[in-house]
Amino acid sequence: HDLNLALRFCDRVLVLSEGQLLADGSPAQAMTPAVLRAAYHIEGRVERCSQGGTLVVADKALPL
Repeated sequence: HDLNLALRFCDRVLVLSEGQLLADGSPAQAMTPAVLRAAYHIEGRVERCSQGGTLVVADKALPL
């Protein structure tokens, strides 16, 4: 999945991992560094783009 594409065009985001709901809300509410670690096993940042949207920047992969 392209996280940034989803965050750009969706009003609501649900993040699932291993059958569990990790986050539910607007892109800014649902996508956090903790959710990135739990769902995608990455260290990353959640920032605002120049147009005010939510943007994920992946810094490094974490071991599974």
